[in-house]
Amino acid sequence: MPAIGHGLAFTASGWRKDMLQAIRLGQRGDLTGSESVVWSLHRGTPYVPCPMLWGEEIYLLEDRSFFSCLSATDGARHYFKHRLPGMLDFSASPVGGADRIYLLSEEGRTIVLQRGPQLKVLAINELDETFYASPAIVGDAIYLRGDEHLFCFAKSSR
Repeated sequence: MPAIGHGLAFTASGWRKDMLQAIRLGQRGDLTGSESVVWSLHRGTPYVPCPMLWGEEIYLLEDRSFFSCLSATDGARHYFKHRLPGMLDFSASPVGGADRIYLLSEEGRTIVLQRGPQLKVLAINELDETFYASPAIVGDAIYLRGDEHLFCFAKSSR
């Protein structure tokens, strides 16, 4: 699934040949090698998780515990292929809310990062379940769908 913003479509493929391209919207035909490809990246791209565009940054979660943050408009690297804590596998795409980025691993660990050009791990939470689906944030709640259960974490209304 591409991410869209800044007049660009960000398309990623980590299968057979790592590639992320920022392609100017509104173009047609084969754009290979054209000026419509504003910038591209040839390593460190995800196979399953989708890129996440948030403000001026695009975040890339590789399937095997690497996370990157680049400038969306020109591809400049804020941090690149940073190894996350633990040897984890990821199928779920990153999601964000309240200046936090949530990375849910297949093994049931959620790594919570501070949004922005500096990588900062805020928390690591664990559940005893397998996860492939991306988390969903609705209001003040985050939903996690595991193999057997649907979890909801929300602020207390007290």
